[in-house]
Amino acid sequence: MLTKEKIRADLSNDYKKHYEVPLFQQHGFTRKACKTCKRAFWTADKSRELCEDSSCVDFEFIETKPRKVDFIDTWKKFEKFFVKNGHYSMPRYPIIARWKPDLYFTIASIVDFQRVEQGKLFFSYPNDKIVVPQPCLRFGDIENVGVTGAHMTGFVMTGQHAFNYPKEGYWKNECLDLNFEVLTKVFKVPKGDFVYKEDVWAMPDFSAFGPCIEVMSKGNEIVNNVFMEFQAAPTGTGYKPLDTKVIDVGWGHERLCWYLSGEPTIYDTAFGPVMKKVKKESSIEYDRDFFDRYAKIAGKLNIDEVKDIRAARKQIAKQLNVKPEFLQKNLEPLQALYSVVEHSRSLAFAIADGGLPSNAGGGYNLRIILRRAMNFIREHQIPFTLSELALQHAEYLKPMYPELMKNQKEITEIIKIEEDKFARSVIRAGKQITTLLEKKTKFDLKTLMTLYESHGITPEILEENAYRTGKKIEIPQDFYQTLTGKHEAREPKQEKTPFDLSGIPNTEKLFYERIYEFDAQVIKTLKIDKRHYIILDRTAFYPEGGGQLFDIGQIDNAHVIQVQKIGDVVIHEIDNELKKKNVHCIINKERRESLRRHHSAAHLLNGAAKKLLGNHVWQAGAEKTPEKGRLDITHYDSLSNEELQKIEDMANQVIHEKRPVANPVLPRLEAEKKYGFTLYQGGAVPGKQLRIVDIKDWDVEACGGTHVSNTGEIECVKITKAKKIQDGIIRLEYVAGNTLCAKADKTQVNTEFDESDRWIKEVDAMLKTKNQLTGEIDFIDFDSATLEELQEKFKSLKKELAEIRNRIVHSIDTASPVQYLQDADMKTLQEMAEKILEHHAFTVLLSNGMVLGKGKHAGLENVVEKCAEIMGGKAGGKPGEYKGGGPYAEKTKDAFEFAKKQLV
Repeated sequence: MLTKEKIRADLSNDYKKHYEVPLFQQHGFTRKACKTCKRAFWTADKSRELCEDSSCVDFEFIETKPRKVDFIDTWKKFEKFFVKNGHYSMPRYPIIARWKPDLYFTIASIVDFQRVEQGKLFFSYPNDKIVVPQPCLRFGDIENVGVTGAHMTGFVMTGQHAFNYPKEGYWKNECLDLNFEVLTKVFKVPKGDFVYKEDVWAMPDFSAFGPCIEVMSKGNEIVNNVFMEFQAAPTGTGYKPLDTKVIDVGWGHERLCWYLSGEPTIYDTAFGPVMKKVKKESSIEYDRDFFDRYAKIAGKLNIDEVKDIRAARKQIAKQLNVKPEFLQKNLEPLQALYSVVEHSRSLAFAIADGGLPSNAGGGYNLRIILRRAMNFIREHQIPFTLSELALQHAEYLKPMYPELMKNQKEITEIIKIEEDKFARSVIRAGKQITTLLEKKTKFDLKTLMTLYESHGITPEILEENAYRTGKKIEIPQDFYQTLTGKHEAREPKQEKTPFDLSGIPNTEKLFYERIYEFDAQVIKTLKIDKRHYIILDRTAFYPEGGGQLFDIGQIDNAHVIQVQKIGDVVIHEIDNELKKKNVHCIINKERRESLRRHHSAAHLLNGAAKKLLGNHVWQAGAEKTPEKGRLDITHYDSLSNEELQKIEDMANQVIHEKRPVANPVLPRLEAEKKYGFTLYQGGAVPGKQLRIVDIKDWDVEACGGTHVSNTGEIECVKITKAKKIQDGIIRLEYVAGNTLCAKADKTQVNTEFDESDRWIKEVDAMLKTKNQLTGEIDFIDFDSATLEELQEKFKSLKKELAEIRNRIVHSIDTASPVQYLQDADMKTLQEMAEKILEHHAFTVLLSNGMVLGKGKHAGLENVVEKCAEIMGGKAGGKPGEYKGGGPYAEKTKDAFEFAKKQLV
């Protein structure tokens, strides 16, 4: 079986062929084995014994007096060198990888050039030699961010790529010559300071792999040179050469800048003036000399390489001659500051490119880093919001990435909504955590994930609340790694087909023309499970795809009941067997016209929503039937009736203007260059040629559906229903065409929004109450719940809560008028108060940060107000009834003791 270890051993055994290049001999590099990891490396320093990897040496490049190195200026120098040496400097691609069906985010610069056709990967590139400053997102190192000083969720991979060797591009010799020259001549790094380490890079399925040579220096990986030249053999045991060789060189731009500057962390160099300002204006104090000593060995806290992070901290504390508690107290605030600034830049890039924090897909991981950052801001009283930091990043990076400034308004709005959601989660969490911590202090990974996914309770919030109550809890060191791992990539759809299409020629496609009758030759007939299928040499029947239903009609005397496309072959399902060689075909014209109108109307509505709501709006799904259309769009909030009306009016105005709809077919790269990545509104589109639907000055998408030739043919469009189907996704249902618009009932619009929102609030309130009363974690996924499910849950909870309250009220001991209750909501306190007032002139009841005082007593108002103050809040009311509370539920017992002392 083929493994990375086997490949590494094979290539290493023949290192002269796979790793050695003339450069090594010319500059006196010799091959050695690292004394620590035993891996091979090349060095010009005869005395060197270690490979310079961070697992083998400390960050020895960190200086007590760092050099001034600018992030943008470093790119300009790099770009100038490679352009001078025949490379095309390409603008960056979006960080949201909509052209790649298996990824949510761009994780490396090579992803820019990867495309899929019929399930197979191929490379599409504008030049055979390219450099690109590509922002990337990866979420496997969240726990390391801010701690090791080296890790990031968002980083710029300066890609250096060469394609199609030997016909074009270049290979190992020239690649390493260029890298050596840029390091030694442009950035003035002495050749004795860095080594070339041998390794292997491989796709998980070994569909592409090859040797890689990493440039290491003083604990920093500066660049990784990957030479993709092999693929697994069909047998699965051996391998063979790739038809096209690809050089994938990834320069970590932040790592290069960090190395050149000698700053204590990667963040100090990468974020330049932003980091300086935040450090200056925050109240976080730290010992610079001590931190510099820590920074050099901080890489030892990398959770990917450390099994026990607590033991590693103790070891570092011992090495620095301090106690672990001192290390934690003096470093955590600064580590939090670094994390916040790092996460804010990642979010700025993602949101600017149309990403939305949510509870599903890639948005799930964006929300994780957003909430982690907001928690650090709250806990350490950092005097900046995430949107303020995003703006600072945008201002600094404007010469390199001007689009960040362009989208600041949306970035601010989206982050503000997320901040409000998080604030509500924190308030709810306080009461739930108090109850939880009374029962346990050790939480397994599954429980922690439930707390986060159901209630927004992060491990940091849990730890903070535990600390306030004098308890210590253990959080698994790989919590975020596990949480985000589920949302790094999409599950690719596997196309399964019962048809054997070997030897079948591609079908000539006529369905983009206005053809409703045509003649064709029968290529093949099939019968599978009593169902009849026919393949023609040419067809005008549109096969289902892109959310658009198939055409129906007749092939001779057989009715067409379904049409599908597999690869480039169109297959028609018919209701009886045909044995003729030549057939006459008729399309159901009325159905086709309605489908055309609904499909083009979807593009109009999508364009209107984007123009009205902002650039974060992308198509998230669609369906077009003869009766109606459905369009799912990304948006962070519900839509008001006014917004829906504006979207509809804007679309109808474009219909009234009868704008032309063009359908050019262009090479993919040409289309991307001309129209940008809004082409992929509907997601990844396969193939090297793209069919474009261009509604003049309104909307441009790559689309394979049937469309009108000018917008006037749509006649009209009406939105009939709108609802939130999951977090961050709004579904619009609509009809197009005069007949269907006339039938549409306008009063339906938005009713499901209103109903769902009302029931969500009702059920959410009841869930919170139940959790307070019982201490059990119960939740419902509101974003995917149907109206019926919410109503059913409401009835069930209402009955359950009544029973719980009844049990609590009847178990009350009426001996004392002042009582503390473990878990109760305000309604339960009210019912208990009535029972106690049967035996006393007054009562004061306290539970979970709430206080209620009822009856007649001269000091009742003052006592209730003081109790609320103890719990961090306020109280008020009228004679005979006062109530209030505060966020510090853990202080409830202190308030109870005060009330008892004053009144009993």
